[in-house]
Amino acid sequence: MWDCDYTKPFISGSLEYVGYPTQKPEGLLSRILKNSTKDGDIVLDCFAGSGTTGVVAEKLGRKWIMVDSGKLAIYTIQKRMMDLKEDIGNVAGKPLKHKPFILYHAGLYNDGKLLQQMKSDEYKDFVLELFSCQKGDHKINGMSMQGTLNNYSVMVFDKENFLTYDFIDDLHKIVGSSIKDQLYLIAPVGVVGFNEDYVIRGKIKYVVLRIPNSIIEMIKDKKFTKLKQPRSVSDINHTIDAVGFDFVYPPKVKTKYYTEKPKGKLIDREYVIEIEEFEPIQLGMNVVEFKDSRAESLATVMIDFNYNGDIFNLSKHAFGDQITKDGFRLTWDEEIGDKIMIIYIDIFGNEKREVVSKKDFARR
Repeated sequence: MWDCDYTKPFISGSLEYVGYPTQKPEGLLSRILKNSTKDGDIVLDCFAGSGTTGVVAEKLGRKWIMVDSGKLAIYTIQKRMMDLKEDIGNVAGKPLKHKPFILYHAGLYNDGKLLQQMKSDEYKDFVLELFSCQKGDHKINGMSMQGTLNNYSVMVFDKENFLTYDFIDDLHKIVGSSIKDQLYLIAPVGVVGFNEDYVIRGKIKYVVLRIPNSIIEMIKDKKFTKLKQPRSVSDINHTIDAVGFDFVYPPKVKTKYYTEKPKGKLIDREYVIEIEEFEPIQLGMNVVEFKDSRAESLATVMIDFNYNGDIFNLSKHAFGDQITKDGFRLTWDEEIGDKIMIIYIDIFGNEKREVVSKKDFARR
């Protein structure tokens, strides 16, 4: 059911295929770059897709800038750059260590300084309203909370410090025994020291709501056009002009993880992700109404089978249309490591990231 099969050749005699529908052969890009650039030049590809231009530029000693609006493209490029081989078109040759590069999310601008200039009380009120929280100072075992969201307490994290696992551990020791099952923390995206959207300690889920470093003025009054992510292979390059929407709000996702013996197959075990609920969180004036949110708003699911706790390294992906056809189930028989990261992406480009362990896939 997967759209991506990293062993499938996309041209005769080649194993370059990385599962991106519009991928071009490295040999073709090599001929183009050799004839049009020289060593040390900067190569720009504004519709980078699977990243072949940047991959070949790196191998030929050129500098590169790759740009794309699709999340699948971004994570495909990142994986290819981390798994380079020296020879053009050779995926089994001598490894090539890439030069340092930066993954930059345009839209999370650093020049606004709106949050930094706000006084403490103004900042707390602003971000609470931004996430549609109910304002209301209260304390849990002496720890100050600033509001509530969905009947759960909300803490606005100090924008001058870093939100780390150690802070979560200390917070849990103080309030963990006195809250229901969840607590929200609001923090600027630049101060969050981990990739997950939530951290579980004991039976408590600490959910992090990230704020971009700049906020578009009058966010609730501006008529944003949402840049939609593709739900199928045929839509991979269908993007629209849009006003940048730089607010990070993960969609609501409810899932089950398990393993089972598949019917009609010779294998003993398949891993299964069953998506029970999926709903994007929409802000702004133009809210999209869905007849079936799970079937219409899920764009892509991407998985890193052996997450190292730092960098997401794409292993598999599936588009929303195929997931819907398969009864909202994703299955695979490849082995996984102790931890895997799963990224659920809605059609507006918002991500929900989860890190789960191999133990979470209980046998059915």
